[in-house]
Amino acid sequence: MFIKQLLQLNEARSKGLTYSEKEVKGVVERVIVELKGNESGKMTKLVKRFQELEDEIEALENAKKKLSVEIKQNVTEMFDATDVVYTRVVETAKVSITLSKQEEAGKKINYEKVVQMLVTMVPELTAKVEQIKEACTTEVKAREPSLRVKVDEGFKEIWSKIKSSAKAMLLKFNVWAKRYDAKLDDVKSLM
Repeated sequence: MFIKQLLQLNEARSKGLTYSEKEVKGVVERVIVELKGNESGKMTKLVKRFQELEDEIEALENAKKKLSVEIKQNVTEMFDATDVVYTRVVETAKVSITLSKQEEAGKKINYEKVVQMLVTMVPELTAKVEQIKEACTTEVKAREPSLRVKVDEGFKEIWSKIKSSAKAMLLKFNVWAKRYDAKLDDVKSLM
């Protein structure tokens, strides 16, 4: 197998270039080609152009960040300071700019992960919940149901009138009974 790999590596190699192989633990890990002359110049130009593009990309990203900050400042100035809790939108004839609501720094809980972890802990948690319930359980004696009577104001007035009428009747009855007793005493004395 090693010879087959070596043959495949050598088949596609360009003639006139110097190759070296780097082995790690007896296995070829890298193949290195050393360029000279015209080939070296072509590759150097390509790499320089690549680096120039990398530099241009970095400069464009920096310019984009600066412009983004400027746009955010302009949009922020158009709204009241209390509007930061809302998504703010600026619309023009051809452009719509959206500035998201400002979120406070702090901790963000990944509830999906929490639920996944809790699901794996259900047997443990069930046992713990039962232990806690047992520890917090007390015996309660049975008792008769309590009765609450609420009397509305109209009924209280009627009851008050009934009581005062009953008192008046009782007074009249007492007066009549005393007179009746007096008459009975008079009749007894005549006998």
